[in-house]
Amino acid sequence: MQQVASSRAMQGTAVPCRSVLCSRRRSSSVRRPLQQRPRAVAEVSVRSEAGGAAVKAKTAFDFQQYMKERATLIDAALDKSVPLQYPEIINESMRYSLLAGRRGKPTNHKVYGEEIAILAGDALLSLSFEYIARETRGVAADRVLQVIVEVGKAVGSEGLVAGQAVDIKSEGAGESVGLDTLQYIHEHKTAVLLEAAVVSGAILGGATEVDVDRLRKYSRSIGLAFQVVDDILDITATTEELGKTAGKDLASAKTTYPSLVGLERSREIADELIEEAKSMLTTYDPARAAPLYALAEYIRCRKN
Repeated sequence: MQQVASSRAMQGTAVPCRSVLCSRRRSSSVRRPLQQRPRAVAEVSVRSEAGGAAVKAKTAFDFQQYMKERATLIDAALDKSVPLQYPEIINESMRYSLLAGRRGKPTNHKVYGEEIAILAGDALLSLSFEYIARETRGVAADRVLQVIVEVGKAVGSEGLVAGQAVDIKSEGAGESVGLDTLQYIHEHKTAVLLEAAVVSGAILGGATEVDVDRLRKYSRSIGLAFQVVDDILDITATTEELGKTAGKDLASAKTTYPSLVGLERSREIADELIEEAKSMLTTYDPARAAPLYALAEYIRCRKN
């Protein structure tokens, strides 16, 4: 993130897999999610300032390998972050939430019981702030405080809690839940969490206020797009593809983008959000910003 924030400005970027969601005429090879391709290549088009001609510059970027490497590092960090402590069941429940993953596995409260799962969640939330304070030695204190504020707002009454409260209140309300309310729910339940992650990295990495603002807009757009795509997949993918029960939104009469604006318009909205996100990256070195471009395209093309 620091590399992205401090790189030189460049103009006019584009990557493959455009408009996959809103077009059924795309080839099946293009529509496959990036994680299933043998190699994901970010192709960057840079417009020359002198002549104005578009010059194609291909930057090979293997997103699948990148994510595998990061996943290994993240798992190791998460494994180390939860201290061994008494009682063991709390430690086990915390580690289960961090390391077990959700796809195809029972939820925490099914394994450890509702009471322990709630306590483990409380413990993890407290641990996150302790970890920020403890593991940022050498970072300017004002930047650490900014990150604590970012994370606190994201998971508190201005973020996740607010979105969840409105979501609960809106269950079964059907079409009476308007698009503005649905967007509020998705922004506060999903987008703010991606925003906090991206912005926190930028702040700790020494990014300028301008860069933090651009990356904030980028992350909020991909976060909302992620949820729009999630709504789409709930009615277009199978349970096997998703790794969770398909059709749950429809069965529970939950308001979604497809239920309000239809499937095709939902695909268009997801495309628009991804393009908005990518437009925030055009001032950065394309090679250094390649992970962010690839992440946006993965969210657009994902199948689960």
